Amino acid sequence: MRLVYGTRIATLILCGVRGVPFWRFALFDSLSCMAWATLLGLLGFALSNSAAWLVAEIKSVEMAAAGAFIVTVLVIVGLRRVCDQRLRRVGFPGSGRKR
Repeated sequence: MRLVYGTRIATLILCGVRGVPFWRFALFDSLSCMAWATLLGLLGFALSNSAAWLVAEIKSVEMAAAGAFIVTVLVIVGLRRVCDQRLRRVGFPGSGRKR
């Protein structure tokens, strides 16, 4: 039952409650472990090239996101400076200019 997500603990409890003999439980648990390991190993082998491609794609997306973040920060800092300069000229409270 290891192949079905979320049923491992429930299976252990059920086998204990039902009184399944240890050797029978150990046999089926070992078979289940082998099936699970084989499935995951084959899946990893089959998707290994896809994983390398995905890592390369993520790196290019990271660079684009970092560039967009830097541009956004620069725009915000620039807009704040422009707004502060305009507020100082007008003389709003808190703008740094005394009346």
